[in-house]
Order: sequence, then C-alpha cells, then structure tokens
Amino acid sequence: MCIFDWDVHVGDGTSNCFWEDDTVLYLSIHRFDLGAFYPGPNGKHTNIGEGKGRGFNVHFPFNVEKSMKSQIGDVDYIYACESIFFPIIKEFNPDLLIISAGFDSALGDPLGQIGVTPVGYAYMTQNFRALCPKIVVALEGGYDLNALEVSSEAVIETLRLHPKDNEGFERLLHTLGCEEGTTMEQLRIKSLLHPRESFK
Repeated sequence: MCIFDWDVHVGDGTSNCFWEDDTVLYLSIHRFDLGAFYPGPNGKHTNIGEGKGRGFNVHFPFNVEKSMKSQIGDVDYIYACESIFFPIIKEFNPDLLIISAGFDSALGDPLGQIGVTPVGYAYMTQNFRALCPKIVVALEGGYDLNALEVSSEAVIETLRLHPKDNEGFERLLHTLGCEEGTTMEQLRIKSLLHPRESFK
C-alpha cells in the first residue's frame, strides 16, 4: 500500500504509524519553511523511517520565502511528482494507493498560502491512477470553501474517467481552465523545464 499526502502539512501521525513498516510507502509533499511551518521539524527530509521501514517514508518539504517572485503551485507539484514521487511509486508497485487529500494546499487557502489549482490536483490524480488503478481519495478538508469545492470536484471528475482516457482528460483540463488542446505531456514538460530552486 502507498499513501500520498498532498495536504500542506506533513502527516506526521500517519508517518509515525508506519515508521518501521516496509509494506506501506508513505509520501508527503508539504510546506516546511525551515521548520517554522506547523508541525515543525517533523517534516524534515531526513525523516525516512527506521528498521525495516527505513526508506519507506519520503518527505518532500519546501520553503516559502517572501522574496519569491511567483507562488508555489501546479508547476512545482508536477515537477516533484514527475522527478521523485511517480518513479518511487512505480518501483514500489503498490496494490492500493490512498491520497490524503487535504486541500489547504489549494490556491486561495488562507492557511497554506500556496497555489495548487484544480488542474494540478487533476494531473496528480490521473497519473496516480495510471500507476495504481486501485485508489482511495480521503478528504482531509481545507480552510477556504471555494478552493475546497473546485479542487475536490476536479479530483472527482478525474476519478470518473478511465485512467487511459487521454482525450477525456484533455477535455477535463479545458473545463478546468487550460487552453483547449492542452495535453498532460505539455504540462509535464513545462514543469521540468525550469524547476524552482527549492524543488530541485
């Protein structure tokens, strides 16, 4: 089983549950701010599990700085997934994938203050399904009702598609605000061309 956590906070409780377990892969992308963002140092990238579970906890912390010219969002999350998370999941080959779907990482959320849009959530969901068709999305909430509504709807609409329905997914991307004809491959390439320093 694999658990992917896109909540803006590290899921330290979930991580601790499987700390010494090599049958569960826990992956988290979360705001860290050098340990200043809740829950602090629990989100360090060096927290990788112990014993048999060593290496089966993967934390991807990122830092938000006032000097950033643009908000962390879809491009950054897609880059992290394509560069790190998708290859790890493919290698682990889980029989079940659970998404800890906290939408406080969404654009407009006042607590997370980052900018993943419905397009980003749809992209991650569709690719997770390609890696593991048996998937559960567990809603963990968020702090802005509009962001929660549009983000969760994008995930649900993605789940209604066949994992290999590329045309259907492209139509969905258009309804979510992408230019007509935008493909998953174009989004992938865009994310890989200019990675943000804190995401390398």
